[in-house]
Amino acid sequence: MKRLLIVLLLLTSPLLAQQNSNPNIQNGNVEITPWIGGGSGVGASSSFKFFESGVRIGKIITPEIGTGRFRWRFEYAGDLIPVYLIDLPKGPWVYSGGFNPVVLKFAFTANKKVVPFVEANGGVLFSSRDVPQPKTSYVNFMSGVQGGFHYFIREKRAITFSTQVIHISNASLGAHNPGINASVHFRLGFTIFK
Repeated sequence: MKRLLIVLLLLTSPLLAQQNSNPNIQNGNVEITPWIGGGSGVGASSSFKFFESGVRIGKIITPEIGTGRFRWRFEYAGDLIPVYLIDLPKGPWVYSGGFNPVVLKFAFTANKKVVPFVEANGGVLFSSRDVPQPKTSYVNFMSGVQGGFHYFIREKRAITFSTQVIHISNASLGAHNPGINASVHFRLGFTIFK
């Protein structure tokens, strides 16, 4: 995870040096981000593939905190995920859907054109069959961390890119709980702040 955050910071560092117009995001503004994404498992879970689509709705809870390069703000959000497809190693794609009711997001606001963020999230996934294998469960829980950035194309409008590491487990709801221990997903979205 540390390597992923370092790569994201290195990729965005040239953009962070720019100082552009203030997107005028304030405490109390609402974020709406439709997004698409996908990825694959890593390590022992490397044979799993994913495609997902959803929408994030969040609210900025704090004003900017700190000074200089260390200014940040906190946002609470949730994800509605109507499409979450999982390609099982020994089976077809499985249709799933779910939601993340807990998204704790920290956005670093020193630059007004490129705003990096990190977050922790958790939620529930409902599938059309047992995932990741028979005799597990139709219901799984997701937890993850995510890092990315908003690239503002005009005031209160941004293209959002992020990378997420996700753990999926049924928490022993089924006869077996092998889980999908880790997968890496990439997301692309369009963010509107109101």
